[in-house]
Amino acid sequence: MRCQGIRQLHAAAVHAGRPVFDFRLEATTAQGGVEVRDLNRQMLLSLASVSKGMLGTALPRIQNALLGQNLSRDTPGVVSLLKLPLKSVFGDEFWFIDQTRTDLVTLEDLMSHSTGVARHDSLWYLRHFSSKEELVNATGRLQAIRGFRASFRYNNLAWTVADLALQRLTGQTYAQYMREHLWTPLNMMDTFSSSEMNTSLWSRVYQNSRSIIDGIPYDSSDLRNSTMLVEAAGGVHISLDDMLKYMQLHTLSNYSSVRPLPSQFGPVNAFVAENGFNKYFDRDFYTAPDTDFPDLEIESYSKGWFRTWYRNNLAYSHGGSLFDVRCQLDVFVKRQLAVFTHTNLADGEQSMLQPLYAAILNKYLADMLLMNSSFVTESNVCSLLHRVNTEVVAVPKLNLTKEDVEFCSGRWVR
Repeated sequence: MRCQGIRQLHAAAVHAGRPVFDFRLEATTAQGGVEVRDLNRQMLLSLASVSKGMLGTALPRIQNALLGQNLSRDTPGVVSLLKLPLKSVFGDEFWFIDQTRTDLVTLEDLMSHSTGVARHDSLWYLRHFSSKEELVNATGRLQAIRGFRASFRYNNLAWTVADLALQRLTGQTYAQYMREHLWTPLNMMDTFSSSEMNTSLWSRVYQNSRSIIDGIPYDSSDLRNSTMLVEAAGGVHISLDDMLKYMQLHTLSNYSSVRPLPSQFGPVNAFVAENGFNKYFDRDFYTAPDTDFPDLEIESYSKGWFRTWYRNNLAYSHGGSLFDVRCQLDVFVKRQLAVFTHTNLADGEQSMLQPLYAAILNKYLADMLLMNSSFVTESNVCSLLHRVNTEVVAVPKLNLTKEDVEFCSGRWVR
């Protein structure tokens, strides 16, 4: 397999708590072909929505700290931080969609995308809010399009509501509670949230100068400011060395966290489960065929992780896009294997292909590691960046059929 048009590739894998490899490669056009060179180890990678899993990972530590310092185990609802009604945190000032959701919504609802509120991403990157509080207030006035706790609707804004609730409970900013409960314990000293980023740190971030969101050109400097509002959903910037430390945690045999259990609604892509389709999930979100894809099955989502099955291996996964780059993290639990890639295409106009390329790259590396880790070498990965020969045929995006795209990408393409 050869992936054409890739400009940069950061890749890493960890098995049983030990790094297997980490590459930092960039392809540049040179006389006679493509030249691949190593990138600076100090480069920071924007994790985008992969940031969500970090908050999910930190939650048990945050809860233990709250129980030990601020709250009593006898306080109703506090034993499970995820089940705590947010109205008890915000008070009477809190309003979320309607009276039922206002009274009942919890961190678990927000972090599992089960509020029934549509995505509304343009609310944070096309409008200028002065604070997270202002964004949360606007989010609470949106209309639901699905039932409460009865459907999966991906929503980044909900994570800002969750973040603000945790800030109220801990008395800390997002950066402070993440640093205390996850980054510092794992010695992740080169990891930053968007609110901490300054000119010097932004100069280390791999990004394009302009980004395209939903077909709209968008200056990255504006997008930087906007990501401060959705830090919990996608505002973490990290070195590959620190990413390895995070992956090591997830591949330890004794590791336990708030990993998602099988969904109460059944498999996400089991559209034929009941009366020809599964009424609890929105097929428009996945645009998948009406039969289960044989290799990749998305079972459920919770607390920043998709619970998936890939080639009969249970995996916790998430991908994300920001600044015309795409990253993907897959953790194969029983195999104690974690694979991460961060890449972008040479042509920014092909940004819609980013999720497809990232998913393919991650599964390509995972396949080799699941078979035999010796298959993955720097030379092997470099070959992804090289052209095979001068006769390579580039298939125009518009010429791909729906079946072609679904075969290549499984559940991930829209």
